[in-house]
Amino acid sequence: SFGPDYIYPADVDVNDLERFKMFIAHRLEFLFLPNLRFAASETIVYGGKYPDLQVFNPFIIYHNLYLKEWTNNLMTLELDYVPVPGLRLYGQFAMDQFSTVFEKDTYGTDSEPNAMGFLGGLEFRRAAGPGHATAAVEVARTDPWLYIREHPLVSFFSTRRIHSESRKDILGDRNYYFINTPIGYSYGPDVFVGSLLVSYTVPESWSAYAEYRLVLDGENGITTPYVTGDAAWDLRTPSGDENVINIATVGGWYRFSPRFSVFGEASFVYNDGENDIQLASGLRYTF
Repeated sequence: SFGPDYIYPADVDVNDLERFKMFIAHRLEFLFLPNLRFAASETIVYGGKYPDLQVFNPFIIYHNLYLKEWTNNLMTLELDYVPVPGLRLYGQFAMDQFSTVFEKDTYGTDSEPNAMGFLGGLEFRRAAGPGHATAAVEVARTDPWLYIREHPLVSFFSTRRIHSESRKDILGDRNYYFINTPIGYSYGPDVFVGSLLVSYTVPESWSAYAEYRLVLDGENGITTPYVTGDAAWDLRTPSGDENVINIATVGGWYRFSPRFSVFGEASFVYNDGENDIQLASGLRYTF
């Protein structure tokens, strides 16, 4: 189940879907130079029916399966470059759906909207005292229809059922609820995210960091019913009434011994006029 409130598109017959969903990926990585790395990945969500044995071939090109009703393919390209010691530049590109000029000229206008994602950043690290200081900036943008397809069994998200007695005040007799989480970029589709991070780390001893993050969140979520045509093509990130989220975070960790360490984090969230403070801490044991 994807939650009692999930809305299926009108042209999807739920009775025709077998309750099966799986995620498969393969990846090729190339170290062209000691300071230049390139990687290409192809991932697939297969669902709505039980799989054919051919999908378990690690050398197959999943896009060539031509099982559109039962699969969703995602291609990603990654590049990491270190032009000088201490400076790292990186970028990622994800393509879920793309209409080429050839397709448009041959078959006419494609009703399925493009769905892509872009991420880039730079990181600077320099030795300072017994450790090193780091400064990093990153920006990301995802299209409104990235990860989303005709039904949830071929959309890039996973579902967990969370049990909580306190939720009975909201849900009545039901003491559980569902969380649908993107498989891929953690903020999912239809967002613009920019972040700035500074940190100081003494290896194997302690670390402290501070981060500011700006999130412009559109109306499309990972479980938004899929639509096609002009209405889908017209959406731009962030679509509809955007939600502006400011997040300021401080945190760190401290290692007591080679096996034990403690960590903590505090985030101040300003979300469309509402304030929230989130705290997290824990103890780690390394085998």
